[in-house]
Amino acid sequence: MSDTQIEQSNILISGKWVASAGAESTDVKDPTRLQLIGRIATCDAIEVGQAIDAALASASDWARVPVAEKRRLLVAISGRIRVQAQSLAECLTRESGKALIESYESVLAVAERFEQPDAVSPHRARGVLSSTVTVVLTPHTAPLLMMAHFVVPALMRGSSVVVKPPDQCPLSTIQLVQLMEDLPRGVVNLVTGGMNTGRCLIAHPHVTTVAFAGSDGVGKALEATVTAAGKSFWGELGSIDGVMVCADSPLDQVIPTLIWSRLQNAGRSCVAAKRIYVERAVADEVMQRTHLYLADLEFGDPLLTSTDVGPLGSLAAIRRVEDQVAYSMKAGARLVVGGMRFRPAGLPGFFFQPTILADAPDSVKVMREEVLGPVFAMQTVDSVDSAMASLSAAGLGRRIGVFTQDTERVRRLSMGAPDWALWVNQPFTEAELFGVTPRRVSTTVPECGLPSAGFPYKKRPMPDRRAT
Repeated sequence: MSDTQIEQSNILISGKWVASAGAESTDVKDPTRLQLIGRIATCDAIEVGQAIDAALASASDWARVPVAEKRRLLVAISGRIRVQAQSLAECLTRESGKALIESYESVLAVAERFEQPDAVSPHRARGVLSSTVTVVLTPHTAPLLMMAHFVVPALMRGSSVVVKPPDQCPLSTIQLVQLMEDLPRGVVNLVTGGMNTGRCLIAHPHVTTVAFAGSDGVGKALEATVTAAGKSFWGELGSIDGVMVCADSPLDQVIPTLIWSRLQNAGRSCVAAKRIYVERAVADEVMQRTHLYLADLEFGDPLLTSTDVGPLGSLAAIRRVEDQVAYSMKAGARLVVGGMRFRPAGLPGFFFQPTILADAPDSVKVMREEVLGPVFAMQTVDSVDSAMASLSAAGLGRRIGVFTQDTERVRRLSMGAPDWALWVNQPFTEAELFGVTPRRVSTTVPECGLPSAGFPYKKRPMPDRRAT
C-alpha cells in the first residue's frame, strides 16, 4: 500500500463499484501519524435500499447454486487473498494501528476461513440458516476477521449479504471485497458510513438477519430491536473474561502468555485476559515480573515488524481507556505503571502506555467494563472460590482461564461455572470464533503447553520491506 492519499472509495451495488451520490463523507486517518489516508462516502437510505434490493434480487438464484459450487467459489477467493496478503495487511495496519505481523496473521486467518467454508459450528450458523438478505456490521477492532466469520457461513447457507465496514477503518474491507469479484453480482454488496447508515440497514424491511460484532451493551440493545422486528440476530459481543494464576504455575511461561493474550491488537481483542486474579502467595512476584516484561516491549510504528504494540484506533478509543483507568483509580485501584498517553519515537498517534492496575475492587470500571486498550487489571485472591465470586460479581465474562498443575482446582472451576468456556494453562485467543483451528483445552488433565518467552508473532516471519 502506498503512502499517498487514497481517493474517495466507491461502494459496491449489484456487482458494480459506483461513486456515492451523497454529499457527506468521512475522513479516514492513520492512527499512528494522524495523516489523512482515505475518504469514504456516507451512504443514505436510498443507497442502502439499492444495496439491499440488489442482494434480494440475487438471493433466490444464489440459494439454488449447489453447495459444491459455492464452496469452489469461496476457496478461489481464498487463493486471491493469499496473493494479496501483504497488501491487505499493510492496509489494515495503516488504518487501524494493529501491528503488521498481527495484521498479516489476521489476513491468513481470513484466507483460511474462505478456504474451509464448512468449518463453522451449527450453533454459530443458526442465525443465517433461513436468511435471504444478511446485513453484516463489523467492528473496528477486527474488521476483516469478523467479516469472514459472518460472510462465509452466510454465503454457504444461501444468503446474499450487504457489508458495512467500520467508518474508522473501512479501507482493508473494501480491498477484501474487491477480491470477491467472481461471485454472481448482487450476492455481496458493500456500503459505507457511520451509525445512520447502519440504522438504515437494520431497519430495512427486506433484511432477514443482522450480524453484528461489537460491545455487549450495544449488541444487546440491537438484538432487542432486531428481534422485535421479527428478524434474526447473530451477534459476537464483547466480554471481560478472567484468568486465575495459581502459586503452582510456572511463572516464566505464564507471564509472557498473559501479556501476549492481553496485548493482542494493542489490547483491543474481544477474547483476552482482561481480569487477572493472582493467588496471594505469588501476587508480588507476578506484579514485578509483569512490570519488567512490559518494559522490554516495543511500542511504536506498527508497520515495523520490530514493533510489538501499536496505537489505539481513534481519539474516541483512547479517551475511553483514559476515563476507565482514571475512574478506576479514583474508586480504589492502585496504579503500578502507565496510565496515560505517550509518544514512542515521537509519533503523535493514539498511543496509551501499558498499564497495570493492582488491588482493583470488583466495583471499578476496569473490572466491570470491557477495556479495549493495554490495561492489566489485577486482583489478589486467596482461592479459586474468591476468584469465582469476583467474576460473578463483575459479570459479562463468558470464559475463565486458570494456570495451575492442580487437577482439583480445575474441577472446582468447571463445576462452579458450567456455562463458561474453561481454558486450562493456555492463553485466550480468538481462534474459537472462526471454527478453523480452535484450541482444545482439557478440563481434567491440565498440561502446561505454553508459548516460550517473547511475543510468538516474532517467530513467524513475513515479507516486510519496512523492517529494520
